[in-house]
Amino acid sequence: MFDSYKPSSNLNCPVCGEKLAQWQGKNGPCALFVWQEGSVSPIDQQAGDTNCSIEQRASNRLPKEFEIYSYDCNCPYPNEAICTTEDGIWSKTAIVNSNNILQKKHERKSEFKLRLNWITSNEI
Repeated sequence: MFDSYKPSSNLNCPVCGEKLAQWQGKNGPCALFVWQEGSVSPIDQQAGDTNCSIEQRASNRLPKEFEIYSYDCNCPYPNEAICTTEDGIWSKTAIVNSNNILQKKHERKSEFKLRLNWITSNEI
């Protein structure tokens, strides 16, 4: 499962420039919630008949830092953004680019080098 995320500003792929509209992440509750930047709790849930009550939904929070990703463009890697909360409210979203890219825990060094070279060589 995952949650959906709606950043407050438009984000574009740092390589091809494509607008990125659909964002998902697995660092939150992963209950098919919809999170809106600037809100303290999910604004909706897309689980159909298994949606929790509005009160239950309102009690959920995001971690202090979390990652979201988008597959909206045809680039070989998903776009990623690092998000942070302040006082429990999603308050900042930074698209991952050549200046802030980090190796993931599960990513081999060789895989990271390929991803780093790709974004560094192609960034617009």
